[in-house]
Amino acid sequence: MKALVPAWKTNSISQNWFNEFDQLFEEFFDHKLNRTMNLACDVEESEKFILFTFDLPGLNEKDINIEVKENVLAISGERKEETSSESTRKFKGRSYGSFKQSFGLPKTVDQDKIEADYTNGVLKILLPKKELAPAKKVEVKAKTGGFLNGLLQSKKDS
Repeated sequence: MKALVPAWKTNSISQNWFNEFDQLFEEFFDHKLNRTMNLACDVEESEKFILFTFDLPGLNEKDINIEVKENVLAISGERKEETSSESTRKFKGRSYGSFKQSFGLPKTVDQDKIEADYTNGVLKILLPKKELAPAKKVEVKAKTGGFLNGLLQSKKDS
């Protein structure tokens, strides 16, 4: 275990000083700041879909909110800290608190067909893409009448 401790922390005097210093800041920040949690996320894209994958271990489905509004995907929620009155935490390495992250979506996403799955602490959100209509060919004609010719003629007359 000593091999995992940085060399500058092996001195017992400096180790005690660091422990007291860390504890002072932990107590201050635990009460003064709203804790936020960072999201680990992967995004994959193909011609047919976009897939978001989030690591959210320790949450229930009801702790996760997913909204799509005006081409923005928003994921939010909260992981509450588990505490025990019978013990004192010596090290805190897991993230707790609320989280929120938003992603702008292309107009090609079919918002009516979005699916979400949460299994074993991994949230996957599948955003299928709409099938785009093929481009319409517009034929170019010279002075054949129609709306455009009338519009251009009226501008010349004024």
